[in-house]
Amino acid sequence: MAVSMPAAGSPASTAGLPASLTEAHEQINHLNRQLRELVATHDALRDGIRRELHQLVRLNWVRPGDADKILTKFHIEKLPRRFIVGADVPVSLVLCSPNRDYAHRGARRLIFDDMRRLHDARLRARTGRAVLGPASNAIEIAKIEPVASDGTSRRPQFRVKAILQVAVEVTHSRVTSAWPAARPRLLADLARLRLITVDTTAIRRLWTYDVATGRWYDPDQ
Repeated sequence: MAVSMPAAGSPASTAGLPASLTEAHEQINHLNRQLRELVATHDALRDGIRRELHQLVRLNWVRPGDADKILTKFHIEKLPRRFIVGADVPVSLVLCSPNRDYAHRGARRLIFDDMRRLHDARLRARTGRAVLGPASNAIEIAKIEPVASDGTSRRPQFRVKAILQVAVEVTHSRVTSAWPAARPRLLADLARLRLITVDTTAIRRLWTYDVATGRWYDPDQ
């Protein structure tokens, strides 16, 4: 099919339209290059604003909430934030021990030893002063009960049930997304345990700590 181009001096020609298909292709390619350059410049500016605000937040010169407001105004994704997410993890184990007191101490020792297998999760307790306390505070022995002998062990056996405060650190833009991001990593890490049994169905989020602001979030927040 023949394509007629605007004749010289015609309204289409004087309006700046291409006079031939070759010129039209060249003009389209030129506009595409300009568009790509503008998009690249726009993305670079957005990244630059985000990097500068991230640095200011890191130096505590700008509050994370204020930085998020600025980014939202420019339709830029919020800054990633570091969260430590703590969870209640029910566990149990069976051990040989002469009495309940020894079973209590032995269970804590075995829990500490087994938790060393984990890569991401750590024993982290939130103390009454709302700070991260020592790992020793993250183990609560809930119940100790004797196990009926099956004739295979000469020493008494006890089943110990405990609640552990286990925490995982994640990076995310929103506190509401921290637990969904942390839970799969926590479960994958807990699968490495060999000495203690985890009740994965009863794991629940206990708290979330915002590293940048020092703010604590309870499960209902």
